[in-house]
Amino acid sequence: MFGEEEIKGITQIKLDEKGRIKLPKFTKAESGEEVALMFNIEQTKIVVMKLQEFEDKLASLAQRVEELYKESKIDYKTRLRYQRYIYGECCLEPPISVTKGERITIPKRAIRKLNLKDQVYCVGNESRLDIYPNEESYVLSMSKKRNV
Repeated sequence: MFGEEEIKGITQIKLDEKGRIKLPKFTKAESGEEVALMFNIEQTKIVVMKLQEFEDKLASLAQRVEELYKESKIDYKTRLRYQRYIYGECCLEPPISVTKGERITIPKRAIRKLNLKDQVYCVGNESRLDIYPNEESYVLSMSKKRNV
């Protein structure tokens, strides 16, 4: 099942004309499973995860934002930015089901936002699958993390 075991691997996958991709074998996705798709906060990639993990993550993020605000570690404007992300911008669609061919459909707004073309770059990230527009955007995101 998707995310039951650690998801490890990197591959390029074809994006068909309907905006669908076949999930890599290393995700161990099965037909009928529900997954959630979300943007990362910078909106540079799509993250695919189990529905329960998604719900837990949003609840945890919301709680942490409130704690930071109450402790005066973030200001009101930053709090609103994070809340908009948590309750709106990050969620791409209602949960979707993996189809018989282990496919998922990438929402049109994500295709436009990330300028996805014929191929996407998929990276296993523990219990999630990260989808980048191309290998270059993945490499760029990794270089930014090292500088932080």
